[in-house]
Amino acid sequence: MADDSITITIDSDSYDYDSIWKDFTTEFWRDVLEDFMPDLYVAADLDREAEQLDKELHELLADLEIDGKKSRKTHKRYVDNLLKIYLKDGTEEWVLLHIEIQGRGGENISIRMFRYQCLLFIRYGRHAAAMAILTAKRPKKEGEPGKYVAELFGTKVEFNYNAVKVYDMKDDELKARNTLSSLFIYALKKGAQSKNSDDQKLEYGREIMELLAKKGLDPVRRSMFMEFVENALSFSSGEYNERIWREGMMIFNEGVNEPMRRKGMFALVREANEAYDKGLAKGLDQGLAQGLAQAGKDTARFLLKLGTLTNEQIAEATKQSLEEVMALRQEIMS
Repeated sequence: MADDSITITIDSDSYDYDSIWKDFTTEFWRDVLEDFMPDLYVAADLDREAEQLDKELHELLADLEIDGKKSRKTHKRYVDNLLKIYLKDGTEEWVLLHIEIQGRGGENISIRMFRYQCLLFIRYGRHAAAMAILTAKRPKKEGEPGKYVAELFGTKVEFNYNAVKVYDMKDDELKARNTLSSLFIYALKKGAQSKNSDDQKLEYGREIMELLAKKGLDPVRRSMFMEFVENALSFSSGEYNERIWREGMMIFNEGVNEPMRRKGMFALVREANEAYDKGLAKGLDQGLAQGLAQAGKDTARFLLKLGTLTNEQIAEATKQSLEEVMALRQEIMS
């Protein structure tokens, strides 16, 4: 029986896996917590968006010296995501999601995680919940990932963190779980295994879409996830990028309308994101609440012009009321 485990080795010149992991944990942080940190998922206020604190953390690390050397470039390689998660009881907590995509080499993961914990405590005056997502085995000399212990003349430090061992996850397990995180990991594995075979990658893409179709996601969120699947599979030909979207729309029983044929779903999702960003920037001059409201309206206008979704689907995807969406439709038609 073939071993379906795989170490995802990265050719940094051909694909930026760090960035796709960072973007995924930022966009789908709720799903990541549900899969890998269920206690925090239960405690988190899922109706509030997490705040990104990457910039603050990078600034904190920029002037750090290790062995007499500045660490600006070194830490830029490792630190991927720091999120501020709001809790249901009104308190706040910061979640450090550290994603390392490498087969071997690099600094000891547990020492690195402990260093971040110390720096975050100095910066914010509280501990961070920490998670390392590991896609390849670490060297045996580092010990078991998930713990850092140091003892010196009666002084002992023990630091435990969440270590997600992606490399131990089997294909059947990932598909059986059928969560967005597991399907994303499955896409990454199959993209790496299939190497330059776009036909094989497309087969895995179809398999993922068939599993995804059972989840009942709203079309916008599903399209955002499919963009990650497309990037994870990493087709070598643009023809296959278009094919996976076309076949996906058929699997989801939504067909392919004229705007999709003309531009491709990938481009349309990007335009929807740009509409949201522009609306947010325009409304922020009047405050955060106004900015979010403006972003939702501009995104709704874009989706209405696209002509693919129903009023109800657009209302759910953009957090607008059905009445507001219907009024926007009338505005566009007049």
